[in-house]
Amino acid sequence: MACVDKGRKNAWGFNPRRAGITYFWGCDLGFKKDATALAICHWEQTQKGDFVLVYDYIDRMIVGEGEWENAHELDLEAILDWFEDMNQWLPGRFGVIDQYAGAMFTQLCTQRGLSFIELVHLTEAINSEAGFAIQGYINQGIARFPDVEKFIHEMGTVEAYYVGKHRIKIESPSGEKNAHDDMYDAVALAAWKAQKWMMEDGGKGFAYTGQAIQVGGEELRPGDLGVDLETASMAQLRVNERMKALERLSAARQGTMPMNARMSARRGRF
Repeated sequence: MACVDKGRKNAWGFNPRRAGITYFWGCDLGFKKDATALAICHWEQTQKGDFVLVYDYIDRMIVGEGEWENAHELDLEAILDWFEDMNQWLPGRFGVIDQYAGAMFTQLCTQRGLSFIELVHLTEAINSEAGFAIQGYINQGIARFPDVEKFIHEMGTVEAYYVGKHRIKIESPSGEKNAHDDMYDAVALAAWKAQKWMMEDGGKGFAYTGQAIQVGGEELRPGDLGVDLETASMAQLRVNERMKALERLSAARQGTMPMNARMSARRGRF
């Protein structure tokens, strides 16, 4: 994957340079057949003013791997310990986990100081938005990933396909042995939350650069917005970006694949 920073491993331990960074957590919870995965990322702005979504940490806990090689099920307390440890090094500001995890899990997280993790009912629409977000960032070179071999392998096996006129689903191929999509799910959720923050709240903390922004799978540039960039407020720009995205999505042709050229018209891999 071209968006992997070769040699950059998962962030670990205390680093004073991380102070004040807004971290986004994507969490995917599983205990037996599925893994529990965690992805943590943050926005960076380059000297040229471009935005980059940098993933600091991507990992999973799964039965049959590492210390869980001979286990039949993951331990809930071990998952909470893991999340609590990571919150010391990469303190979360916003986090998302599937509502499947249940209110009890988030209550336990709150008791561990992880009150920023919110339950989200992952509808077909939200899953599609998350898929468009992460694939758009990858294709534009906006996303940067650590050099984590098992994540790179997983991203090479997950497949994307249409589930509606303008909706996609990305998951591990059915029937393929040792195929998983848990880390992808966590990465996509983190990207989805980071995108929402940037469009709704976080843009106030960044200068508008005129770079392309991915919204709902559509790439928007200043010329597409129909506003005067010299006088428009950030709020006005964000509103126009969202309205333009809706217009373009409504006019999109059915069957247009938002993935790369290696994908077939109906189903393909990253």
